[in-house]
Amino acid sequence: QNHANLTWSIEGGRTRTGKLRPPVFGILRYIADAVDEIDGPEVYLVPTSIVYDQLHEVEAMTTEAYGAAKRPEDLRFLVRLARQQGHRLGRAYLDFGEPLPLRKRLEELRGDESGTGTEVERIALDVEHRINRATPVTPTAVVSLALLGADRSLSISEVLDTVQPLASYIAARNWAVAGAADLTNRSTIRWTLHQLVASGVVSVYDAGTEAVWGIVAEQHLVAAFYRNTAIHILVDRAMAEMALVAACESSGTVAPATVRDEALRLRELLKFEFLFSGRAQFEKELADEIRLIAPAEDPVDITRTYCADDVRRLLESADVLLAHLVLRPFLDAYHIVADRLAAYEDESFDEEAFLAECLEVGKQWELQRRIASAESRSMELFKTGLRLARHRELIDGSGGADVAKRRRQFADEIATATRRVNEIAELARAR
Repeated sequence: QNHANLTWSIEGGRTRTGKLRPPVFGILRYIADAVDEIDGPEVYLVPTSIVYDQLHEVEAMTTEAYGAAKRPEDLRFLVRLARQQGHRLGRAYLDFGEPLPLRKRLEELRGDESGTGTEVERIALDVEHRINRATPVTPTAVVSLALLGADRSLSISEVLDTVQPLASYIAARNWAVAGAADLTNRSTIRWTLHQLVASGVVSVYDAGTEAVWGIVAEQHLVAAFYRNTAIHILVDRAMAEMALVAACESSGTVAPATVRDEALRLRELLKFEFLFSGRAQFEKELADEIRLIAPAEDPVDITRTYCADDVRRLLESADVLLAHLVLRPFLDAYHIVADRLAAYEDESFDEEAFLAECLEVGKQWELQRRIASAESRSMELFKTGLRLARHRELIDGSGGADVAKRRRQFADEIATATRRVNEIAELARAR
């Protein structure tokens, strides 16, 4: 009626991992109700992406993920935050996605029987997909990805060795880069490394023959936060790689249906972690990613069956492999949760104590190198893994008499996924 704009966060709060949080529906539902009641002009939902090179408050949030108590957001907190804002941490990037006509979309969904009753939820997910699509890749994200994937100090040339094929992939997918930065430019990468050193996320050692950069102890989750701002761009490719590896294990041949089914199983495993497209669109994106894995001069026919050895060679010769850089931290965290859950057999437990135990075991596994990085030792990731277990009725005594058996099967399923992602890591390392 007033023709005024309304701005709100569809996530309902700040992300604590760098990824877009699942949508909340309250305000959107009010708006949909208003559109139904008033016969007025079209109402457009404009997806808005705001991403930063770095943020002052990330370190505090990630400290909580290691089990620290949340600091009260009182006057002292506000004063400290205000002082922090005086120190520059790079740029902020504001981008807009494709507007969604709300009135028209509601009519379309109500005309589709499958959409009846879930219109607001589906529109919210559509908006979030459009936000992701509008979110550019920052140099901070790709440098963090390279350093986290290596989990050791790298020279600038080694960082570029990881970033350059990734930049080619990003260009092939037509994703925007923040500030139109050239991710293959040595100066861009060096400037980004210096910015991360200045904020204490990365350290540099330059007393030897060449400078090397590495993530500071206990700063892995901060680097992961920055990487995760671009992770939505890479998930589909990582899923395709994992599906191909899994399909190679089933027999001597790899059929398209097998690859699809393996990808759908992994999608089910990670559905609380990532914002996936609907099934039909997901399968299309999977096929597109498999085509991108193959070299342009020798394209893949995704409708035919291939020899498993040929598929392995396809992965070995791919310009870039991403599954270990993208999915391994999450699968490693889930592995810890599933392992501890199986150890309880059919016993119930206190969730807070269970999560504390996961942190302790996670530290042990980190020291033993049973997980690839300290970033998997995260309360946020453990909570999501526990949410998945609850969804599968493995908690709260709701699983029936065979809950101990199903907990072991759950642990085996995730152990298999981590083995496969480690296999991809070995393929990448052997290049």
